[in-house]
Amino acid sequence: MIGSFTSMMIRELIGVAAIMVLAAVLSRPSLARDADGSNTPPGNKMIREYLAQETAKIEAKLDDDFTSLKEWQARRPKCLEEYFYMLGLSPMPERTPLKPVITRTCKRDGYEVDMLYFQSRPRLYVTGNLY
Repeated sequence: MIGSFTSMMIRELIGVAAIMVLAAVLSRPSLARDADGSNTPPGNKMIREYLAQETAKIEAKLDDDFTSLKEWQARRPKCLEEYFYMLGLSPMPERTPLKPVITRTCKRDGYEVDMLYFQSRPRLYVTGNLY
């Protein structure tokens, strides 16, 4: 029983060691070089190129979207509504009391610093300094 347990432990340790060695070898920068000689992993390069292409497409359309200030001002409310929706702020959440608490005040020559916290949402605290 003890002999089989020991051999099982040794096999597991060898397996773990082999995985660690493989991970170390694969993570070496010299093995992850692109064709151009950079150390950027291929997946990162592909994502970067894709995002650059999509950005170029969007930028090309921007010139066609608005031809005048009047047209922009007419479409601005709809654009803001879409923007707030994408941020998860449409409909706007209910405003709650901030419940500010000044924890300490440091007085120096010519100025004071109030250290405080408040609740941006119930039980979601934000810390700050007020000069």
